[in-house]
Amino acid sequence: MSVLGYNKLRANYGSFVVQNITSPPKTICVFNTNIKFGQSKNLLDIPGIGEEDVRISLLKGQVLNKILSGDIQIVKSDVNALSFNQNQSNFLASSNLTTGIKINNTILPYIERRDLTMLGAIDGYNTRFYCPSYYYFTINSSYVLIVYWNGIRQIMNVDFFIDVTSQSPNSHNAYSAIFMAIAPSPGDIIIIDCFMPNTLSTGNYTSSY
Repeated sequence: MSVLGYNKLRANYGSFVVQNITSPPKTICVFNTNIKFGQSKNLLDIPGIGEEDVRISLLKGQVLNKILSGDIQIVKSDVNALSFNQNQSNFLASSNLTTGIKINNTILPYIERRDLTMLGAIDGYNTRFYCPSYYYFTINSSYVLIVYWNGIRQIMNVDFFIDVTSQSPNSHNAYSAIFMAIAPSPGDIIIIDCFMPNTLSTGNYTSSY
């Protein structure tokens, strides 16, 4: 699959768009990706970059430094950038980030996770892969599990299957493991995009093997 095709598959899973506004004009680099003057870039389209990477960088990393230096401005965002520090919240609001920075009284039951690397032996024989400890993914009519094998999206119940024995003791629609239809070879990578039960609203989900 081409990079373009890969990005199209990921296009509906969030955005954090920044624009190069350097003065004098110059090309800048964010997450090892060049952005020309005047060009806008959705950082979540960069392979291997997830919402958590952007959130951390926004509050104390490269993205923060680029904003403070006047190299970039935020054009659009729907990432969760909650900050419990009032000064940080004020900074985010002043930087054109108006969504995802305030805590509502309602706690969402699920948290989005992207680019989560599944664990398990990649040796050409093993087909079972599982989430890191304390992680479960949700499967229901509203929340889906997306599996990528070397960046290629897999089809549920064709290319991979849910390991029903990994069901959470606290939820009938939360699981922690999958079976691949074909065993990945050494050097392959299995990652997932999913929605995890929010332990703040649903209790303590502890994964064990």
